[in-house]
Amino acid sequence: MKFKKLIKLLVIAAMLSAMFISSISTISASSPVILGYYTPDQASDNSLSTNYSYITHMSTDTFNVNSQGNIVGTAPTNAISFAKSKNITTYACISNFGTTDFDSALAHTVLTNTTAKNNAISNLVNLVKNNGYKGVNVDFESVLKTDRTALSNFVRDLANSLRPLGYQTLISAPAKTVDNPNDDWSGAFDYASLGQNVDYVQVMTYDENGPWSAPGPVAGKDWMEQSLQFAVSTVPASKVLMGLPAYGYDWNLTTNNANDGKQIAWKDIPALISSTGAVPQWDTATSSPHFTYTAGDGSNHVVWYENVQSITVKSGLYNTYHLGGISMWAMGLEDASFWQAVLSATPTPTPTATPTPTPTGAAIPGKIEAESYSAMFGVVNETTIDTGGGVDVGYIDPGDWMDYKVNAQTAGSYTVGFRVASPVTGGQFQLKNSSGTVLGSLTIPNTGGYQIWQTANLNVTLPAGNQTLRVYLVTGEPNLNWLNFIKIP
Repeated sequence: MKFKKLIKLLVIAAMLSAMFISSISTISASSPVILGYYTPDQASDNSLSTNYSYITHMSTDTFNVNSQGNIVGTAPTNAISFAKSKNITTYACISNFGTTDFDSALAHTVLTNTTAKNNAISNLVNLVKNNGYKGVNVDFESVLKTDRTALSNFVRDLANSLRPLGYQTLISAPAKTVDNPNDDWSGAFDYASLGQNVDYVQVMTYDENGPWSAPGPVAGKDWMEQSLQFAVSTVPASKVLMGLPAYGYDWNLTTNNANDGKQIAWKDIPALISSTGAVPQWDTATSSPHFTYTAGDGSNHVVWYENVQSITVKSGLYNTYHLGGISMWAMGLEDASFWQAVLSATPTPTPTATPTPTPTGAAIPGKIEAESYSAMFGVVNETTIDTGGGVDVGYIDPGDWMDYKVNAQTAGSYTVGFRVASPVTGGQFQLKNSSGTVLGSLTIPNTGGYQIWQTANLNVTLPAGNQTLRVYLVTGEPNLNWLNFIKIP
């Protein structure tokens, strides 16, 4: 490991520690439920130990039920203990997952066979008691539409067994825009009945599209809004948790085979974009980014995913519909930037009137110091010996970025001077807008060292008014001292 990279890791660790402490007080003061789903793997453990300060609740997806009503699985005792030490409420998530997928026949047996049902409820009560959980998260999927009443009765009886003991019941429910009891996927879920008995309905407003369907957004904002409008019309809004995905889907357009599609973790998206040279696009109607690329085998792909912009926009629905909170699938797929996006949009009070927009960013034409970012990922401020002194932004690795809020006085073309220092050849910065569109790419010169400075110019076209610009490093390892925007006549 290069010495510079090692120092970066140490500095970032200290910064994150301070940031997480700050996040705890921010979240606890507002009290929305921020629920993360924990899966039994190292990635979830790493997420919990790193991002614990962002969540208030955690559901451990580590249990199934069998046809006798017995609980199969293991309580992740270390994770539960750690969560409790951080005042995170934990739930035991119980599913009807079979050998390879959710099992409709298994759910039918547990819901309709009196002996199996009673065993399941009794075993779930004991599971909660014996492992320090706050309650049960029922995650039965692919439930037969003919088991609609049986599912509602099971949840009612489970809640009636847990509630007197001080425990809660949460149910995960497929998102839907209308109640159609004949729908093969969502017909079994009677929101009105379920909402009367549970403490929370976790609406799975994700997987709108996937490799099983034509390409499209994983969680389009328009579809999410319609789903939430229906949910709060039948369930008290304070009980509704909106689901957010920390992943995207990759479709193989050449084979057009669902088995060739795959899920891509949030944290892996930047590397895929960088390695393929893809240019992200923004779908305004759904507030979702996407891009296309050609794989090494020559096959054409399209990826729909989430980024900071889309999660920020969609998290704002918490305020719009006065929800109980937000849930995400799944811990370990994300990085801290996912949670920062959620936190940036919650819990801002819903304004009573729409204010007149006012300039909020740095005025351009003008110079912006690199350390004056509004958000960043992976960078560190350091002392500079460039003319004028002060600090620069360094330890920038491929995939790292800085966001700057600006206010362009007039629309048109600008020359952007990047004050850079780099000991390597072949680096590249991209300047993007808030939709992820690349406005221009800058080749970073080899200046001869990390504190040997040179100004490199890039021409871009900007609209007038408030906007956020992102400086994104594609390749290289430069330092950046400032940006200078000059209007082209």
